[in-house]
Order: sequence, then C-alpha cells, then structure tokens
Amino acid sequence: MENADVLTATYHQKLDETTSIAAKVQRVLSSNDSTLTAGFSHSLDPNTTVKAKLSSDGAVSVLLRYGPKPRCYVAFSADSNSQGPQKDTKFGLCVALGA
Repeated sequence: MENADVLTATYHQKLDETTSIAAKVQRVLSSNDSTLTAGFSHSLDPNTTVKAKLSSDGAVSVLLRYGPKPRCYVAFSADSNSQGPQKDTKFGLCVALGA
C-alpha cells in the first residue's frame, strides 16, 4: 500500500471543554478496502483523561492517563483486534517522571 493509493478523510470536533470526538475513513483504491475509525477523548478531571477508539476492522483501543504534573504521569492502555490474523490483545503501562 503506497500513499498515492490511499484516500483519507478525517473529522474532529470538540464537544465541550472536556470531550472531543474524531472519525477517520480510509479507502485503499487498489483493493477497494475501506476502514472507518471513530474515537473520543474525555477529561474526567484536570489530571485524568480517558481515550478510546473503535475501528471497523475489529480493533479496539482504550487509554487511561493520570498526570498530576505536565511531565509526570502514568498511563494504562489496552488494545485488542478480534478480526485480525492473530486476534491478539495487548496491555501497556507507561510511567513518565519528567522534571
């Protein structure tokens, strides 16, 4: 898949001060495959953010990030693909201790 072979359209909207939504449609011209991805971001409080995205190819991702300071945070993530060739699930943990 080359970049000239792919058409992409994206949309993003901030619903309010704490919530944003986004969508992306991608079409591969050579194979006539299309993928729709939709997601959201929501701030639970000034230090905690939840993000999630769902794709028409079976991929689901979620992220929870807590950061009391801009460069000091911890994030937990999970990613699963129920329709992929390996049908794998991944979990992640990130700890950043910036100055």
